Amino acid sequence: MKNEKQNLVNKRAVNRRQFLRNSAVGLAAGSSLQITPVLFGKKSDIIEKELHVAVIGTGGQGFNLLQNCLRIENIRIRAVCDIWEEYGLKRAIRMTNAYHKKRGYVPDCRGYVDYRDLLDKEKYLDAVIIATPDFCHAEQTVACLKAGFHVYCEKEMAHTLDGARQMVRTAQETGKLLQIGRQRRSNPVYRFCRDKLIREGNILDRITTVNGQWNRAYFGNQTRTCPSRYTIKSEVLKRFGYESMQQHRNWQQYKHLGGSLMANRGSHQIDTYNWFLQRPPQAVLAAGGTDFWKDWQSYDNIMTILEYQTDSQLVRALYQAISTNGYQGYFETFLGIHGTMVISESFGKNAVYIEPHISGEKFDKKIADINCKHLIEETNLNKNIPPIPGIGHYENRKISVFEVYPTPPPLYLERYKLNITIEKPVHQYHLENFFNAIRGKEKLNCSAENAFATSVTVFKINEAVQLGRKLELKPEDFIAWKPPLLRGGRI
Repeated sequence: MKNEKQNLVNKRAVNRRQFLRNSAVGLAAGSSLQITPVLFGKKSDIIEKELHVAVIGTGGQGFNLLQNCLRIENIRIRAVCDIWEEYGLKRAIRMTNAYHKKRGYVPDCRGYVDYRDLLDKEKYLDAVIIATPDFCHAEQTVACLKAGFHVYCEKEMAHTLDGARQMVRTAQETGKLLQIGRQRRSNPVYRFCRDKLIREGNILDRITTVNGQWNRAYFGNQTRTCPSRYTIKSEVLKRFGYESMQQHRNWQQYKHLGGSLMANRGSHQIDTYNWFLQRPPQAVLAAGGTDFWKDWQSYDNIMTILEYQTDSQLVRALYQAISTNGYQGYFETFLGIHGTMVISESFGKNAVYIEPHISGEKFDKKIADINCKHLIEETNLNKNIPPIPGIGHYENRKISVFEVYPTPPPLYLERYKLNITIEKPVHQYHLENFFNAIRGKEKLNCSAENAFATSVTVFKINEAVQLGRKLELKPEDFIAWKPPLLRGGRI
């Protein structure tokens, strides 16, 4: 019996060696090796390769991204890093290990204060997520790319254009993926509106104007404090570029640490403008200042006009960000001669309004032609209500100058609500695109090259405020770096 068992073991070992030998010969000869995929239980999904990931920066946004990563199958957080050891770092380790334990992993997420120690010791990572303040991005991203890891870096891409150029160049030279965290590019609502309604269905017809805003309430912009028991030691703060705990907690208020409201909030909307119009602007004009929050070093309000030369005409786009009032929050609006599209990450704002000269039947046909009628619901807010002279069509309610509206009443004949379900947190879609790109299943939705064009726009808006004049931009301004072969004209 003992000899029979040994013979069986030897036979299996020989068969395995023969299989590997034949596989290597087949691949060397150019043949394809067919392997039956292993499946999840009753599902038909192929089990994905487990990706090992580290997160650098576990503050507000970093913690949010970490939570999203832990929701995604086959993503293993191996390490986290933050200089705020007594709060951000320990909290991130606890949450990560709790998730891992729940999923049956060994709860062995490791913590680091210095990202360089992380890169020195964590040699088997697939990717790194960076969610530190803007002034850290270029240095940390370049180091991670050179260490051989793919990188997901939060916006704003970098604190300087030179830093952003270095990030693009390093990604190209190392061949590693670099995704920038402008998550609207992976949001199903935004992708549906851009790809299906505007580009394929042309439901707005010619876009003539764009506007948007990000208004944040007064109470959301007050200086953040920190309990004494969580204070970072002064020598640690200075080692990583901060003069005080207040600077660390409120880095977006300081010009040498962040990029003002345009980099913090406006970057999302400006990127949407560039993405939907399929080009960067040719000119910017802007005004802003530090008018209310006198302890801020960066602008507390900014308003800008951008000019885009499209194939059909010049399109002017407006944008504002303020820090003293949260009216209507944040959104982007695209206005065409047939209608208006309002889009936002805030639920309930996504809608299309058609102009009075366009019949509902004509609009319905456009929607039917692109097979989207099931995703768009006519709400009939204003049907059969006579227009108020000089104003337009209002909702059927009592009009009073003292009445408080949650949102302004629509001034259009018909309103169509977009019935697109968001089943996941908005950042999760963007992270999934990044991980799928690593696996070779998708292309990045916001590559370093795409992100650089928006970074240029954001920096030029800040420059226009500082100079107090209109700035003209050239196509070459939006190119980060060209490899030597491209410069020589041989490709």
